[in-house]
This record gives sequence, C-alpha cells and structure tokens, in this order.
Amino acid sequence: VGRSVTVHLCASLQALTALESKWGAPQLPKARSFRVNDSGGQRTASPLRGPNLGLRGGAGQAPDPKHVALVGTVCAIVLILNEVDMLSVVLRVGLTFVLSIIFLLAGINKTTDTFHKPTYLLYANMFPDICRRVWGPLLEQALNRVLSLASKLYPALKKLCGDNGHGYFSWATQAAAAITPSKFMSAIGYVEMWSAMFMLISLAGTGSRGYRVPLAELSNIVLLTLMAGAVYTHMVLQDGHFIPPAVLGILLLVRLATPAPSGRKAKKGSVKAKAETKDKEKA
Repeated sequence: VGRSVTVHLCASLQALTALESKWGAPQLPKARSFRVNDSGGQRTASPLRGPNLGLRGGAGQAPDPKHVALVGTVCAIVLILNEVDMLSVVLRVGLTFVLSIIFLLAGINKTTDTFHKPTYLLYANMFPDICRRVWGPLLEQALNRVLSLASKLYPALKKLCGDNGHGYFSWATQAAAAITPSKFMSAIGYVEMWSAMFMLISLAGTGSRGYRVPLAELSNIVLLTLMAGAVYTHMVLQDGHFIPPAVLGILLLVRLATPAPSGRKAKKGSVKAKAETKDKEKA
C-alpha cells in the first residue's frame, strides 16, 4: 500500500511539473506601498521601504531572549518530570494546593466582611441580581413543575400547596422568595470553604504523593458543579464575569482527569511476583 501511494504521488508531482513548464507558473503581484511627494507643484509616488516582514511576525525582529528562556525552561521541566514519571504527581499536587487556597479565600470572603471588605462588597453587590434574575425564577419554575406533577397523582395537594391555577403554587413562590441574596451567598461561601479545606487536608496524607483521596475528589466535583453554575449565571446576566469561573472550572477538570500514579500498584505486584517466585523455588 505504501509503495503504491508513493508511486501515485510521484506521478502526480511529475504531471504538475510538466504543466508548470508548459504553461508557466502564475506570478502574483507583490503588494507595495507608496508615499505621495509634493515637490515643485508635482505629485509623485515613491515606494515605501519598510522593514522586511519575516516569519517571526511584527517587524521581523528576533523574539525576546527572556521569553525564549522561559518557554524553554518550562518545556525542559515538563519533559524531565515526564521522563521520571512525576508529571502527574506534580500537576495534581500543585493544582490541589492552588485551587484549595483560591476557593478557601473566596469562601471566606463570601461568609464574612472582616477578611477583605472590598471583595465582600463586590460579592454582595452581585448576588441580588443572581438571586432575583437567575436562580429565584429557576427555583420557582422547578417547584411549580414538581408540585403540578405531584398534584396530578394526589389531588389533595392542590389545596395544601396553594394552587393558584395554571400550574402556579403559592409554596413555590414563598420558597423562591425565602432565598435572600445574603443567605445564598453565605451558603455558597460555606460550600466553597469546606470543599477547599477537604482538598487541602488531603495533601497531608496520600494526596501529597498524587494519589486519589475520595473526599478530595468529591469536593472537586462539587466545586466543578459550582463553577458550571457560575458560568451559566454570568452568561444569563451578561455582565462579563464568566471568565474567572470558566478558568477555575477548566483547572478543576484537569485535576480531576489527571491520572494518579500507579507506583503503589506496581510495588504490590512486584511483591506478589517475588513471593510467587520464592514459592516456586521452594517447591
């Protein structure tokens, strides 16, 4: 198959070369810029001689040596860690530590104003719109659907839940109104804070060697769900604040998808293999 493909490619190249020699290759005009000169009452145009635009971009200048050194250092570190089978360990531990600190600070700033008051006020100004325009109507709509389905099965629930007609219930309206912006912000702050603490505590044990800790993985999933909800919220509000939760969600997804090291399983397997070889030798 490879030989036949090579033969066909060579034949196609020969045919293209023959056509080019017969008809001539098309010549594209070069783009030139001109400068208008007013001298002696006559207007003449002279070509501009600017810098040569090469493949490097811009004015064809060489890239900054600091940037080259930084990119080369990062690539070298990644290659070295990959060669010694430590890339996943360093990635998981580093993301766990950084994300834990970020969400811990964010949760503290949502629950109290004594840590950093400007950040607390920023969140406090955002959550009224989040409750009234996004999650309040969604909760009321979801409760109305659930109660309407339940009332079809049990008709006595219509009077109990306050059926207003056309599938609207007073219980759903009261439940949506009970979620105030301060309560909603505090609840999300406590979830972020405790999830971050569980992820950070996992580094004290086997998590510091890159292994999966069930409580830390569950906290990762909870925070990822919160970030997905935050992205949806800011997309609905169209306030332009969806980028930070999107970036944090991507980092949480990378941490969750990074495989744990298999050294422990390999060691157990090697111990079992050694024990089996010893038993065979004794037999």
